[in-house]
Amino acid sequence: MLPPRPSLGYLSNCTKSSTGPNTTSGSKSTSKKLIILDLNGTIINKKSRNTSQRPYLVDFKGFLFRNFSVIVYSSAMYKNVQRYVESAFNVEQQSKLLAVYSRENMQMSSNDFRNKVQTYKDLEMIWRKHKEYDQSNTILIDDSSTKAALQPFNLLLLSTWDDSKDDSMMIATIGILDEIKNFENISNYFMKYQHIKTVDKDADISIPWFENPVVYAFWLEKGRKLIHLDGILDNIAKLSLSH
Repeated sequence: MLPPRPSLGYLSNCTKSSTGPNTTSGSKSTSKKLIILDLNGTIINKKSRNTSQRPYLVDFKGFLFRNFSVIVYSSAMYKNVQRYVESAFNVEQQSKLLAVYSRENMQMSSNDFRNKVQTYKDLEMIWRKHKEYDQSNTILIDDSSTKAALQPFNLLLLSTWDDSKDDSMMIATIGILDEIKNFENISNYFMKYQHIKTVDKDADISIPWFENPVVYAFWLEKGRKLIHLDGILDNIAKLSLSH
């Protein structure tokens, strides 16, 4: 079966300018953009009843909750998603999540729900529930492009984490998110592949950004600088509180 396709209305809205803040007419105003975050393969790796966290996830979460609103959306069953959330986020971070969505929210037939079938994350479901968000201010972070078939230009695709300790994807992701958090139309940004083309204008966009060494190195370096800066600012804040 072929995957679903984006609606004409969605594609039309993707063409609205994303050159910078406040450039798209008619977009919804909210102080922070929304991150819809996948779990397994993206920020954790499940092993039996235990899970491990992707390297630098602590830095990533700190950046994430300071700059974005966050929803978790996984295709796993809710009882498992709850366990993954408790593994990936501390109590304070869990309290900051706007919502947690799971397989039960995917409007699947009972037969599909029980079996291993390809699932799709229709962001319209989230936009109906959280009306301050739409395609202009939402970023889906996932390791599966297929799951974003209905809204492909809201996806920031990450490599699937295989539990390797030699992984810096979370740092590079910080670099990209800092770049795009002030853009007015996220879907236009990704339709133009600006996270790739602004680094390498001749890049082959059929190759994921993290498989282009020049592009990946650029965002990784930016992410490292941001983490370093955050560390300095945290130390300054601690010193000020101690006096």
